[in-house]
Amino acid sequence: MGNRQRYKLTEIGEIPEDWELASLGKIATIKSGGTPSTSVREYWENGTVAWINSGEVQDCPVTSPTRFITEQGLSNSAAKVFPVGTVLIALTGATTGKVGLLTFESSTNQSVTGIFPSKKQ
Repeated sequence: MGNRQRYKLTEIGEIPEDWELASLGKIATIKSGGTPSTSVREYWENGTVAWINSGEVQDCPVTSPTRFITEQGLSNSAAKVFPVGTVLIALTGATTGKVGLLTFESSTNQSVTGIFPSKKQ
C-alpha cells in the first residue's frame, strides 16, 4: 500500500499532487473554421482539402469529409486545416454541443470549434 496517490486542494477541488491546474487556453489551441464563398466555383471545384460541417460532429470519431475545398478556397476564407486528433465541438444546428475526434487532417465550417494541443506548454 506504499503507492497511494496524494492530493492537493485547488480552487476547483482536490486534484492529484503532481498535476498542475491550467486553463484550456494555456495548454491547447482553440480555433473555429470557416466556409469559402459557395458562389466562387474555384473555391470548391476539384478541391483537395478535406472540409466538414457541424453535421459530421456526432459524439464519435469523424472519419470522412463532407466535401473538399481548394487551396484557393482555404486561403480566401476563415477556414483552416486542423491536425489529426483535434477535438471538434459543434457550435450550432442540430448537433450543437456534440463532440468528435478528427481522424484525418481537415478544415471545418464556422459552426465547428477545434481544440488541439498547443506548443505553448
